Amino acid sequence: MAARFQLLVFDFDGTLIDSSIDLSNAVNHVMRHFGFPEHNISEIRSYVGDGARALVDRALPSDKKHLLEEGLKIYLQYYEANLLSNTGPYPGISEMLDALAGIPKAIATNKSEKFTKKIVSGLGWDRLFNQIIGGDSLAGKKPDAIVLRTICDRMGISPVGTLMVGDGPQDVGAARAAGAASCGVTWGFRGEELIRDAKPDYLVTHPLEIVQLL
Repeated sequence: MAARFQLLVFDFDGTLIDSSIDLSNAVNHVMRHFGFPEHNISEIRSYVGDGARALVDRALPSDKKHLLEEGLKIYLQYYEANLLSNTGPYPGISEMLDALAGIPKAIATNKSEKFTKKIVSGLGWDRLFNQIIGGDSLAGKKPDAIVLRTICDRMGISPVGTLMVGDGPQDVGAARAAGAASCGVTWGFRGEELIRDAKPDYLVTHPLEIVQLL
């Protein structure tokens, strides 16, 4: 069977894994350190997508941005020690990955490469992904075209034959910039309306629907 796509590239947080509790705990650890009000999990989900620095910056009060560097350091130390406490795949993800055995797969995330690889390893997914690109792996991060183009170059697969799967507009933008197709998922951090507004080429409500796109 000739596949429509030869390479699947997945976003990580909000797409493959639900890390919202661990991310929230780390952010609120920073808030407690400074004596600032804590954020609820819905607020923190809305801050995710552009890496740790942006996450902490968005969580800090508007008049406390000068504390970003200190807050980021505290966040990273806490998160690294607790990144697998409550994090795991969304329902249906494991079944999807099993169904996609033999199809080249990669991860493109704005999370740091080190933390991403730690979670991948902790979930027993080391052999499932041919490439893992984090937000600090290259000169740019999603939605910069360099992310998908680098993965495609390393894999020897054209962006035209690549599908980027994610829950945020950064993922759709990265695919569009690189000349790849995009698939939005509705179960992620940002909600269906935001990903729908980004106008992905495909939109799925369950992980196994991704298998059908091939």
